[in-house]
Amino acid sequence: MQTEARNNDALDSIKALLLITKNRIATRESNRRVKEKLENIDSKLNQTALDAELNQTAMVILIEMFL
Repeated sequence: MQTEARNNDALDSIKALLLITKNRIATRESNRRVKEKLENIDSKLNQTALDAELNQTAMVILIEMFL
């Protein structure tokens, strides 16, 4: 009986460790996807800032031409 109980305890421990590992992998993948999305947002934001700066420069040049 004790051997069977130990085997069950060992099996439960293994199941718990597998579940923890599975959750860590899922968390890591989720973090990777979030990081990719943040990098994409950062890239779009940088492009928008550059576009705004270019438009502002073009407007200043046009205004100066007509003054």
